[in-house]
Amino acid sequence: MKDLTEPYSALLGLDDSWRVEDVDLDLLGNQIAIRLSHVGGSLTCPDCEAACSQADFAPEWTWRQLDTLQFKTELRARVPRSHCAKCGVKAIAVPWSGKHSRSTLLFEAFAVEVLQACANLSRASCLLGLSWDAVHTIIKRAVDRGLSRRKLDDIKHVGLDEKSFGKGHNHVSAMTDSDNRRVLEVVPDRTTTAADSLWKTLTQSQRSKIASVSMDMWAAFMTSADKNAPNAEIVHDKFHLAKYLGEAVDKVRRSEHRALKKEGDEPLLGSRQQATLSLQRREPRRRSPRTPSLIARARPEDVQGKGHQRALSLVLGLHLCWQC
Repeated sequence: MKDLTEPYSALLGLDDSWRVEDVDLDLLGNQIAIRLSHVGGSLTCPDCEAACSQADFAPEWTWRQLDTLQFKTELRARVPRSHCAKCGVKAIAVPWSGKHSRSTLLFEAFAVEVLQACANLSRASCLLGLSWDAVHTIIKRAVDRGLSRRKLDDIKHVGLDEKSFGKGHNHVSAMTDSDNRRVLEVVPDRTTTAADSLWKTLTQSQRSKIASVSMDMWAAFMTSADKNAPNAEIVHDKFHLAKYLGEAVDKVRRSEHRALKKEGDEPLLGSRQQATLSLQRREPRRRSPRTPSLIARARPEDVQGKGHQRALSLVLGLHLCWQC
């Protein structure tokens, strides 16, 4: 349909080297095919960007474009191949798509927005009308573009953490930029070797500028941080500190309860909630400054057992430090 060539040329934003040759509207197939052709002229090598002559044309390629109303839209063209004295014969870069991509840049940008809005990849692939592999390829290309634009020179504080996934005890380790709230790298497993792989994301100069590394008390992360970022302070997060402290207090309580029970005395029976009160409840969102906090009202002497009192005192003292 020749009367549609000019509107589509304007919509596609083609430069002077390309033109819309024809638009094929298939009403029964619910599809539009836009055929493009190269108008000639000098070519540029896609690798070294040197000016060179034309060798021939590559076989016809098809790119998925944004749909036109309810019609699936595709671009079709035979791309010229340049004859470079240094790089050889190469297909030139096209303005509407990335290298080796079967989708236009506009369609990939739309696909990324759909992926971000959907709960999983299967639903996104259904909405986009693509296979799982095609959607995964778009994700990989989007990640590669983001990594090429990413700057890592100003990173001062990073975090190391592990996350389980799938069935069983499968884990991945992740490094994050704490200031900019972004993931820097993810690798399989949670060993020292895996943690060392995370640090390879940063150069030696960038690692020397790291001021702090936040993590839990996983030994592999601490060992790797000491080795790869010797100038950084290791910071343990409050959640794991509170978790380990709570487990330690409960361990002491259980030990004392068993010892006292053998003597026929059970003063610690039912004291678990009382002992871990400050760890299991949160402060009210709104309270008067004169109202004593939950932790301040909890007294270690209310709990029987000297060892248990000492452990609980440490927990309460640490919580009071966090509130300062």
